Amino acid sequence: MKMTMNCPKCNKPNREKAVFCKWCGTNVVTKATEPLRELVGMETVKNQLQDLVNTCESLALRAQRSGISIRLGMDMIITGNTGTGKTKLAGVLQKLLYSSGIIKKPAMKVVDAVDYEEFAKEWEKNTADLKGGILCIENVQKLLPSGAANDINKLDKLFSCMDKWNNDPIVILSGLSSAFKEFLVSNPDVRNRFEYYFDLKDFSMEELKLLCIHELKKRYGITLSEEADAKLERVFKNEMRQKSSDFGNGHLAVKKAADIFANTIKRDPNASVAIPEDIPGKEFRQKSYEEIMAELDEFVGIDEIKATVQKIINKIDFERERKGAGAKREVKDHFLFLGNPGTGKTTIARIFADILNSLEVLPIGQLVEVSRKELVAGYVGQTALAVEKYVDMAMGGVLFIDEAYTLKQGDNDQFGQEAIDTLLKLVEDRRGQFVAIAAGYTKEMGEFLSSNSGMASRFNETVTFRDYKADELTEIFRRQVKKEHLTLDEEAEAFIRNYFSKMYLTRTRNFGNAREVRNAMDRAIKNQGVRLLELKGTPDYDASMVHVLTRADIEGEESKNIKSLDVVLAELNEFVGMDSVKAEIRALANKIAMDKEMMEMGIADAEVTPVHIVLTGNPGTGKTTIACKLGEVFKAIGLLPTDKVVEKERKHLISTYQNETAKLVDKACDEAMGGILFIDEAYALMPISAGGSKDQTGVEAVEALMTRMVKDAGKFVVICAGYRAEMEEFVNNANPGFRRRFSNFLHIEDYSADQLICIYRSLIRKKGNILTPDAEEMLIKLVDEMVASKDENFGNAGEMVKLFEKTKARRANRLAQLHAGGQTLTREMYLTIEAEDIPYDPPKMIDEEECMAELNQLIGLSSVKREVKEIADYIKVERAKAEAMGKKFQGVVDHYLFVGNPGTGKTTVARIMGNIFYSLGVLPSNRLLEVTRKDLVEGYVGQTATKTARVVKRAVGGVFFIDEAYSLMGDNFGQEATNTILPMLLDYKGKMVCIAAGYPREIRQWIDTNSGLESRFTKVIHFEDYNPDELAQIFRMKVKKDKLTLTPEAENAMRVYFTDLYNRRERNFANAREVNNYFDRVKKNQSSRLRHEMERPDFDPASYSILLPEDMG
Repeated sequence: MKMTMNCPKCNKPNREKAVFCKWCGTNVVTKATEPLRELVGMETVKNQLQDLVNTCESLALRAQRSGISIRLGMDMIITGNTGTGKTKLAGVLQKLLYSSGIIKKPAMKVVDAVDYEEFAKEWEKNTADLKGGILCIENVQKLLPSGAANDINKLDKLFSCMDKWNNDPIVILSGLSSAFKEFLVSNPDVRNRFEYYFDLKDFSMEELKLLCIHELKKRYGITLSEEADAKLERVFKNEMRQKSSDFGNGHLAVKKAADIFANTIKRDPNASVAIPEDIPGKEFRQKSYEEIMAELDEFVGIDEIKATVQKIINKIDFERERKGAGAKREVKDHFLFLGNPGTGKTTIARIFADILNSLEVLPIGQLVEVSRKELVAGYVGQTALAVEKYVDMAMGGVLFIDEAYTLKQGDNDQFGQEAIDTLLKLVEDRRGQFVAIAAGYTKEMGEFLSSNSGMASRFNETVTFRDYKADELTEIFRRQVKKEHLTLDEEAEAFIRNYFSKMYLTRTRNFGNAREVRNAMDRAIKNQGVRLLELKGTPDYDASMVHVLTRADIEGEESKNIKSLDVVLAELNEFVGMDSVKAEIRALANKIAMDKEMMEMGIADAEVTPVHIVLTGNPGTGKTTIACKLGEVFKAIGLLPTDKVVEKERKHLISTYQNETAKLVDKACDEAMGGILFIDEAYALMPISAGGSKDQTGVEAVEALMTRMVKDAGKFVVICAGYRAEMEEFVNNANPGFRRRFSNFLHIEDYSADQLICIYRSLIRKKGNILTPDAEEMLIKLVDEMVASKDENFGNAGEMVKLFEKTKARRANRLAQLHAGGQTLTREMYLTIEAEDIPYDPPKMIDEEECMAELNQLIGLSSVKREVKEIADYIKVERAKAEAMGKKFQGVVDHYLFVGNPGTGKTTVARIMGNIFYSLGVLPSNRLLEVTRKDLVEGYVGQTATKTARVVKRAVGGVFFIDEAYSLMGDNFGQEATNTILPMLLDYKGKMVCIAAGYPREIRQWIDTNSGLESRFTKVIHFEDYNPDELAQIFRMKVKKDKLTLTPEAENAMRVYFTDLYNRRERNFANAREVNNYFDRVKKNQSSRLRHEMERPDFDPASYSILLPEDMG
C-alpha cells in the first residue's frame, strides 16, 4: 500500500515523497507540513494533521489581516496499542504547532504517569511556565480510576485547571487504547473537553516494513537487497498472521531493524546492504491457489463445500474481469457458515482465508477466531470497543465468529445487541478490507438471523456444512487409525461400517460429526489399553497387539450385551400373561425382518420403516417393561441401532414459557434418537380444560412430536402409553393427523388371578422365599377376591409387589414375637411365608337367610319383599341348575328400576339386595355406590362422559344405585350421562347390578328419553306409599329408639294425625320422611312444654320420657 499526502490547496492525494502537487502544482511540502514526513504510515492521522495545519494557517492569516488573534481549543487525546507511535505523534504535533506559530515554546513538557503524582505535588509551580506550550501526559491509562465512572481520579485537578487556562497551554493525553477508550466511553464529559482525538491503529504489514527500512537507513545506514526486501515482507507477513493482542507494532519493526543491523555487521563489519541471510524470523510461505485446492481435495465428505468455494472464487474473478484490465481481485461479501459441530467450519474458514490470500484478495490471510466471550463485555461501552479490537486484528484477513447466535441471549441482552450493532457497522464500513464469517448451528442461526434483520443483508453468502454420512465417518476413522500407526483386526474391519452407520442413525440435531469420531478413537485406544493390561503376562499376549484395534476396543461394553432376536423373543415368552401382545410383537418383528431381507435381496426397494406405537393398559400391566423389550427386539432385527428407552412424561415436555415446549420435545427426541421415546400417560400432554378447550402448550407439544415422528421416521420409535379409554380420546382428538402417525396399537389386558399368583410366586422366588401349603391356599383366596373386587385403579403386578411388602412386614412382626419369647430363629424361618403372614382377612360372610330376615323386618313393602324373594329364589335355582349341568353360573344379568315416592325405603332395600347378591355369590362384594346427578354431570361439553364413566367403573363388583335418576333428563349434560351409562350397563353385565330409583311418573319420562334404557332395566320393583298403620308403626319405632313412651291419649292423637296425613297426601308423598319430620316436631313441642314445668318444685324427672297429647300437635 503506497503512502500519500493530501495537497494543502486542492486536498487531492500525492505520493508521500512528492514536493509539488501533481494535480495543481502547489508546493505540498511547507515549513508547517515538513514534520509530517517523520510519520510512517498513519494516513488517516496525517489527513487529520493536514486539516489541523490548514486551520492554524487560516488563523494566522486572519490575525495578520485583522490584527485580532483568536485562539481555538486544540487540546488532544491520543490512543493506540503498544508501539503504534503515540509518543512520535505527540512530538510531530509539537513541531507542527510550533512551526505554525500556535505555540511559542519549541519543546513540550512531557510527564509520564509514573511521575505524575510528583509533578502534581507542586502543581502551581510546575504549570506556571507552560503558557505558550504543550503539556503531554503519557501512559494516562495508569492514572484512571479502577472503580465507577464517578470515582475521584488523579486527573480531576488537571481538568479543573483546563477550564481556567483558556486553551493555553495545550493539553495532550496519551494512553493505551484498551483502558483509556473504556474510560472515555464511560466519561463523555472528559472526552468533550478535548477538541482533537487521534486513535492510532495497528501497523499494517506494509507499514511495518516501511518503518523497519526507514529505521535501518536513518539510524544504521543500511539498505536492503531486493531479495532481502522480499524476505523481510514474508517475515512481517508471518508476524501479522500470528498477531495477538500484545502485538508490538512499531517496537517490533524497530527491534527487527536492530537485529538486521547486528546480523549484517557480524557478516561483514563494512557492509551497507543487508542480504536475505541477515533477516531474522520465520517466513510465511504463501501456497499457490492450486496447492490449497489440492489440500482441500484431501478432506472427506466436503464435495458440496468445495463446489461452493469454487463458485465464490469464480464470482471474484468475474467481478475483476468486468472491471477491466489491471483491476484487482476483491471480495465485498461476508459469509454464513452453517452446520453442526465437527463438520469442518473452522478448518474450511482457515483454508478459505489462505485461498483469498493466495489470490491476493486479502493481503495477510490470517484467521482471527472469536466467540461471544471475546466480543461481549459486561459494562456499557466496552462491548463496542471489544468488537472493534478484534475487527482491527482481522484486517487483511478473516474474522471467524463461532456460535454467532450466542451473541444476543434474549431480548434484554443489551450488551449482545451492542456487539451486533457494532459488528454490522464495521463489516459494512470496512467491506473489502477483511472478510467476516458468522458460524453456527443451522436452526439457531436461522432464528438468530430472523431476529436481527441487518445480519442477513451484511452476511449475504451462505455455505452449508451437512453432517458426515456413515461412509464418510468410517473413512475419517480409518485415517485416524492410520495416523495413530494402528490397524484394525479382521472382525473390527468388517464391523466398523455398521458401527458408524449406527452413530449416524442415532445422531442428534447437534451431532458432533468428526468430533464424535475423534471421541470414538480415544475410547478405542483407552479400551485397548485396559484389555492389553489384563492380557500382559499371560501366554495370549503378543507385543504386536499394541498396534491392533479390535471390535471390542471400538464398541466397548456394548459388545458384551448383544442379543439375537430369538433370545429376545424367548425372554418375551417368559413374561406372565400378555398373550395377545406377545403375538403382535412377534408378528411385527417378523414383518420388519422380512422387509429388511427382501431389501437386501433386491426384491423390494430400500426404504425407511416408520414404526410408532400406542401402548395401552391399566396400571401395573407392564407397559414400561414391554417398551424396554420392544427396544431389544428392534435392535436385534436392525430396525434401531440401540435398545435404549428414554422415558418422559408431561413435566419433561411442557414448558410454561412461550415457544419453549417445542424445544423440550425436540430435546427429548434428540435424546431418544436411535432408540425409543416412551411417553407415559401421554394424554396428560394435552388435558381438556373445564371449558372444553385444548391446552395450547399441549397442542404445541403434539405438533412438535408429530413433526419429528415424520422427519426422523426410521431413526427412532415413539411409544405413547396410558389407559385405553384416555389414550383413544387423546390420539383421536389431539390433532387430525396424530392417529395416522402410529403404525401399531397394542393393548395389555389386566392379569387374571392365576397370572397374578404366578407373578407373586416369581417375586418371592427371586428373594429365596417359599410358601407353606396353607399360605398358598390363603394367597389364592386373597388374590381371587382382589381380582373379583378390582376397580379401574387396580395396580395389577404392582398390587403383587405391594402384597409381598405387606407379607414381609407381617412375617417380621410374627418372627419378632417368637424371638421375644425366647425362640431361636433359623434361616428357613426367615425365608418361609406362613398363612398368617398373608394379609388376608376373610370378609364377613353374609347369610342369605339373615338378609331376608332383615328385609322382612322392614315395615310394609309387602310387594317389594315378595319381588326380592323371587329374585333370590331364581338365582339359587339357576346356580343349582348350572352346577348340576356342569356349566358356569353366569350370575345376575338384570338391572332394576325402583319406582316409588320418597321415603319408601328404596336405598335400604338396595343395600339389602346387595347383601343378598353377595351372600349368593353373584357379586364379589356387597359394596353399594350411591350417586345422584351431581356425581355424574359436569357443566361443560365433553366432561360429563368422562366423569360418568369413571363413576360407573368404581361401582363394578357391587351395586350401582342412581337416586332420582330422572334428574338426568332435561338438558344435554344429563343426556350425555345417560348415554354414557347405557353401553356400560351392557359392558359390565354380570359384574355389577345397577338400580335406578325415582318417582313413578318422572322415572317413566326418563326411560322414554332413550329407547335402550327399557331393555337394560328389565326388572321394575314398585314401592307403595306407607298406609296410616305403617306410618304409625314407623313412628312408634322412633319413639322406642329414643327411649320415650306415649300415653294412650298421645297414641290416639298420633294415629289421627297419620290417618289425616295419608288421606290428604299428594303425588310425591314423602312417606317415612314425613314421619321423621313429624317426630322432630313432637320432640320440639315436648321441649317447649317441659321448659315451663321444670321450674316447679314438684317436677318429676320421669316426665322427660313421656309424650303427652299436647305434644302431638
